[in-house]
This record gives sequence, structure tokens and C-alpha cells, in this order.
Amino acid sequence: NNYLTKGWFMVKSIYEAARLMNLKTRNMDIIANNLANIDTVGYKRQLPFSEFMSRYSNQEYKHISDMSEGGLVKTGNPLDVALTGKGFFVFEAENGYMFSRNGKLKINDQGYLTDEKGNRLLGMKGPILAKNNLDDKEIRISISKNGEVKLDDIVSDKLLISKIDDQRYVERITDQGFVLTNKEFQTAEDTDYEVYQFSLEESNVNPITEMQSMIEVNKHFETTHKMINYYDTYLGKVNEAGKV
Repeated sequence: NNYLTKGWFMVKSIYEAARLMNLKTRNMDIIANNLANIDTVGYKRQLPFSEFMSRYSNQEYKHISDMSEGGLVKTGNPLDVALTGKGFFVFEAENGYMFSRNGKLKINDQGYLTDEKGNRLLGMKGPILAKNNLDDKEIRISISKNGEVKLDDIVSDKLLISKIDDQRYVERITDQGFVLTNKEFQTAEDTDYEVYQFSLEESNVNPITEMQSMIEVNKHFETTHKMINYYDTYLGKVNEAGKV
């Protein structure tokens, strides 16, 4: 009976250790993805599960991202726009609103401002028309710090800027884009953000932090693997003893 009790305990321990190894593998995938997006405009790092638990334990979050700001880099391109403070650009995506800090814009064939994947940028009046297809003349686009969009000297619209204070309903759908599962969002106040034309926001991934996390996860993985080997060896001995 003593062997059976210890054997049951070892089997349970192996199961728990295997579950922990699977979690560490997922953490490693998250860290690797963060490092892969170190140069991605507007990317917000995902938190490994251990860091997530230390920050947000006992709260109902399906996913968490570090929404802290990345640095600004000047590009000189009038279609490059960055945000500081609280705020996200709002795009008209296939399944509804998409929120992103990626302000690398372009003008599509219909004359609308879009992101690199063709999702139309939204203003307070709707999608922002930046060019009249009936007129091929070059239009000067200027965007003020409060998001006011001017075409030449005429005010066209104002950027729709949202803010996300509660991440319980946030779901990442691309490396740079998020949706809200409850379909509701708050419009940011002018004091919540500033817009910087001719600039882009860099990724907020710190390679040193990610490498430290990777080393820590790898150490824990190796320790857990040794535990499984120990339990497996012990179970082998229990099995042999049971045959005697």
C-alpha cells in the first residue's frame, strides 16, 4: 500500500510537472514573438504568464499586453503618425473596429487613409478621405497634436482616438492590432494624448528584459525536466518492487 501511495503521488507529480513544462514552452513562444517584433512599429509586448500573474493575479484577463509607450522616431513622411499618452488609432477592419498604435499610413485607390493592410483610418465623421480621385493634384496633409486633419488649409476631420483602460475585453488579432470583445470603446479626451505627424512609435520591447526572461524560463524548464526524470526513475523502481 505504501508503494501504491507513493506511486500515485509520483504519477500526479509527473502530470503537474508536464503541465508546468507546457506553460514554460508557451512563455518561451511569447518571449520569442516579442523579440521577433522588436522593430515592429507600434508593437506592444505580450507578458509571459509568470509576469502576468505577478501583476494581475485574481483578475479575469484572457490576455494581457504591456501598453507602455515606445520611443518616437522621426521619419519625415507626412503619412507617418505617432501617439503619446493614452490612446489608440481606430481602424475600420473586416470584423469591426481595430485599435492600434501603428500610424504608418497610406492612401488607398479610393483616396482614403489606411494602414498597411488596407484597413481604413477613422475620424470623428467616419473614414478619412485624403484625396479626391477626380482631381490628381497633390494635396498637403497636416495633422495637429490634437488630431485635427487638414487637407491643404481646409479642416477635413479629426482623428478618432480611443482609450482602453480595462484589458479584460482586449483581444490581440495581429502583432499591432487589438479588438474589444464587448464591442464598446471610450473616446479619448484631448488631454489624454498628443499626435505627432512625421513620426512613428517604436516597439516597446526591451531586448535585455526579454533575454533575462528567456534565461529564467529556460532554467525553470530544465529544473522541471530533471524532476520528471527523477519521478520516472522512482516509478520504475516502484514497478519493479511490485513484481517481487
